[in-house]
Amino acid sequence: MANEYIYRPLQDSLIGQLVLKLWSENGGDVAELQKALDSNLEGTSFQYHGTKKARKQVLMTTLPVEIRKELQKGRQEIILQKLSELIRGNFKDNKVPEIDVFLELFEWLLAGFDESALQEKLLHLLFNQKLSFSPDFLSRLKVLYEMAIEEEMKSIPSEEA
Repeated sequence: MANEYIYRPLQDSLIGQLVLKLWSENGGDVAELQKALDSNLEGTSFQYHGTKKARKQVLMTTLPVEIRKELQKGRQEIILQKLSELIRGNFKDNKVPEIDVFLELFEWLLAGFDESALQEKLLHLLFNQKLSFSPDFLSRLKVLYEMAIEEEMKSIPSEEA
């Protein structure tokens, strides 16, 4: 399809880049990290592709509302199930992995919610439960994320009156 492009989760998203950086800095094997990520696709002929823009817009509008409702009800397992389906390509009517949407939602949850237990489960979900992370990995990821956002904000030109 003309609109599709190969999506590299560890290079094409900020959270992916930061996980890769932190994993490498901790002496982790990058090939092992990539293999764990790719294990989500085992048994399929899929590669990761960017989600089509219209679908992504719909998902990024509807899923945060659904996630907030489930958080209010304390139903993390439903959130984990939905996001697992996104990664593996069996979410609702779509049979294609949408890991780019997962990563955006993970970033949203990481930056905007005090839900460390859920965030940790999502990190493990992203890598198909194949990796062990140090106890402080998630907190360090949050710090790196905040630093990256602050740095990006500095590069935005301010309007001079």
